[in-house]
Amino acid sequence: MMNRLLLQVHLRSIFSTSMEEIRIDKYLWAIRVYKTRTEATDACKGGKVRVNGADTKPSKTVKVGDTIVARKGV
Repeated sequence: MMNRLLLQVHLRSIFSTSMEEIRIDKYLWAIRVYKTRTEATDACKGGKVRVNGADTKPSKTVKVGDTIVARKGV
């Protein structure tokens, strides 16, 4: 049996007024989907993270209203 986590997050307004966008790798690390930012970066590079239905790079900025889907595990 495969142990896999599928997480779908609808990005809400958790940012302060001066920070309306954040890098996807930093966001996934900040909400503890991945233990380290390196793991979050590797997941983005490995095609395990999608933003609004499209594969993404670690440097992609996300904003309020974006939908994030992250696969974790095998």
